[in-house]
Amino acid sequence: MHKFKLLLITIVVVAYANGQTLNTPKTESSVYELPDYIVTGTLWDTPIQNVSESVTLFSETAIKDREATHFQDLVNAIPNLTVTGGNNRSRYFQLRGLGENSQFEGETPDLSVRFLIDDFDFTGIGGIASLFDLKQVEIIRGAQSSAYGVNASAGIIKLSTNEANGEESSKAKLSIGTHNQRSFGYAKGGTLGDKTNSKTNYRLSIFQNNTDGFIENEFLNKKDTNQSEETFSLLKLRHNPSHQSSIQTSFVYADAKASYDQWSLNNTYLKTQSDDPGDDNQRSKGISIRMNSNNLKNFSLTSVTSLLHTDSLYSYDADWGNYDSFTSGYDGFLSIDRDRKSISQEIRIDSSEDQSPNPMFDKWTAGIYFNKLSEESDINYLDNFEDDGRADVFSDYKTQSFSLFSKAENNLNEISKITFGLRFEYQKVNFTSVTLNNADYTDYDTMISYPTLDSGSEVSKKDNLIGGSINYQNKITDDHTLFLSYNHGYKAAGVNSTSFRPIDSSFPLTFDTEKINTYEIGLAYVNPGHTYQAKFNIFYLTRNNAQLRDAGGSKGFFTYFTSNQGDAKHYGAEYHSQWNFISDWSLETNLSFLKATRDNTSRDLANAPKYKYAFLIKYTPNNGFYSNISLTGSDDHYEENGHDLKREAHSVVNASIGYAKNQWDISLWVKNLFDHDYTQRVFYFDNYHPEDGYVADSKRFYKASGDPLNYGVTINYDW
Repeated sequence: MHKFKLLLITIVVVAYANGQTLNTPKTESSVYELPDYIVTGTLWDTPIQNVSESVTLFSETAIKDREATHFQDLVNAIPNLTVTGGNNRSRYFQLRGLGENSQFEGETPDLSVRFLIDDFDFTGIGGIASLFDLKQVEIIRGAQSSAYGVNASAGIIKLSTNEANGEESSKAKLSIGTHNQRSFGYAKGGTLGDKTNSKTNYRLSIFQNNTDGFIENEFLNKKDTNQSEETFSLLKLRHNPSHQSSIQTSFVYADAKASYDQWSLNNTYLKTQSDDPGDDNQRSKGISIRMNSNNLKNFSLTSVTSLLHTDSLYSYDADWGNYDSFTSGYDGFLSIDRDRKSISQEIRIDSSEDQSPNPMFDKWTAGIYFNKLSEESDINYLDNFEDDGRADVFSDYKTQSFSLFSKAENNLNEISKITFGLRFEYQKVNFTSVTLNNADYTDYDTMISYPTLDSGSEVSKKDNLIGGSINYQNKITDDHTLFLSYNHGYKAAGVNSTSFRPIDSSFPLTFDTEKINTYEIGLAYVNPGHTYQAKFNIFYLTRNNAQLRDAGGSKGFFTYFTSNQGDAKHYGAEYHSQWNFISDWSLETNLSFLKATRDNTSRDLANAPKYKYAFLIKYTPNNGFYSNISLTGSDDHYEENGHDLKREAHSVVNASIGYAKNQWDISLWVKNLFDHDYTQRVFYFDNYHPEDGYVADSKRFYKASGDPLNYGVTINYDW
């Protein structure tokens, strides 16, 4: 910690000294009021201090302060949120200990944390999203089933891009860093046609990010075997036929070409020995249409249509070495080629702001929602350890869901109100798999070859689901607001993929509904000068018939499945504050505490660190110079529910210093300042390490490390 204090003092001294060299005198600055941000992820746009849910919000400025380019750069600063690596770009998230770690061969895309980019559902594939030209990022913890249905049982992550509001503006960003990090972004907005009479606005943003990665492959003598080239672009067109109606059409195109090479049999830090690195590629194309009409007397009508098509390829060197040079115990390579298509339609009506036709409620919403998703997977595995060690499996996973939802609010008096949410959802899942080529292995005692996998199957499941919420808010004083809430969420019953399912396996083919009840109490405070605001909440969460993922197998052959494993309890607390404590100085604090266990066992559940902390201190004088430093950390925690190995506790320090004048902003930044080796993924399994002499089930601990010390410069220009 003394290094942290020394670095902070150094940055402040440098910024202050540089500030006094300016020809213009330093103007007197005052402690400014904190802005009241608007949360959009709870069906209604609501000031953050009036949201009953537990919310973390990053504005465009807050994203810039952290030099964040992708969502995973923000994770360490978010209470009770964890993320799992094992991909070139992390995209699997867990909130309050609920969530999935992966989507390996056979795993289905049903997840607990919904990931939204505007009106596009990127759940399970959101790692590709850029944070360039964003208006804000919201993380809402706790079951959001009454608002969003399936895939929101733990909460939601929502990225909102800047609007096509007709404002003529442009901006560009250029960043260069170590390990050949290079990124460029450009955004422009305005009107189409005659600016005076135009009814159509637009907003275009393009962001490209390249890096060699932080891995050195010793066998191939290369330093770019974990490289990535990413492009994320978005075009918004907003047409206003009248003052009372609008049509917004959004087009998204994202393309990530990345190598994947992160694992070594001997856990050598940021060094691998694989002879055939894999890929982690993704291409997403989508269109959404949002139509809104306020022409009706007592309510408004909104229609949202969204289509998204994603092709992805995830492959890796399964043996993590080279069999010919005896650095691995076999020679295997696995690839998963997926084709995902989703379409959704929502129609909702909202009461007008000044009038509600229903005297029981002061504000209400009612709507219907339909979603259809299909995901085809081609899974190919080649194992040269045997003559016919090849497996090819095709699978097709389809879901359809239909929902009716509503939300209503009643102002009990001038200082208190109560809000109700309700959702009914019907979901149907169909899964088909066919083993096209079965890996045959020889029993050397009998010299007879036997198939490894079953031939495939057809499985389906239907479910009727009900989610609900009750939220009470009371403004105790002018400065304090009390919140009480109850949320009933769910995870739908589903099917396990039979891809790579061993022949005569006892792994379950289906699993049943999980019901989640969350009780929460919170207190928000804003001081009279609006220079300090804080929110503290305590939650207690029960899970009935908890759905937990597990796996079995060795080498490249693994079966992943979900099963109901009894009841569980999660409880904890979260605290967030922003404090402009003296002129030019501000402090942001995020703290969380968590305990999550299954009933009748004392072992914690996976992805549930007992504590997380994040501090960001900023120095922003009026002379144009600025600096900030952040400290984030987490307790150790289990990686999986199927083994007892943990990611270690860790802390990371990031810092930046910069100067802004007129349209220009230039900053120098450093991440993981003290080069702390922390873990982003842990495995414990038998991968035929040569030292184990091919003894069956010789499990070992393997880990992949997070990014090491890296630094660079970023230039922003707005006009």
